[in-house]
Amino acid sequence: MADNASSRSASAFSNNRKNFRNAVRTHARLLVSQSVSFQVSLLDLSATGFRFETANHIPISRIVYLTIPGLEPLQAKVIWADGEQYGCEFTRPLHASVFAHLSDKFPALAR
Repeated sequence: MADNASSRSASAFSNNRKNFRNAVRTHARLLVSQSVSFQVSLLDLSATGFRFETANHIPISRIVYLTIPGLEPLQAKVIWADGEQYGCEFTRPLHASVFAHLSDKFPALAR
């Protein structure tokens, strides 16, 4: 369920993009606390954030860690929720070489 008080819809968020967000369909792990992590469906990714889908509820503003195979966990903050979809902003944007690596690893990321 969306947190209407502090969330905005996925379409509103997408329309205000600063960075191009590339579609991707893969699984990743999301750590939401020291003892709770679960698999999520990663839907898209940019240098500054990502969108994923999960049936688990995650509060807006929660700090999470995204683990994509082959990379160290990436710290991010939950910015919005819309049903089972969530948008997060990386604490530090991805370095260009990391994003290039992901583009090679997941061809759906290539422009």
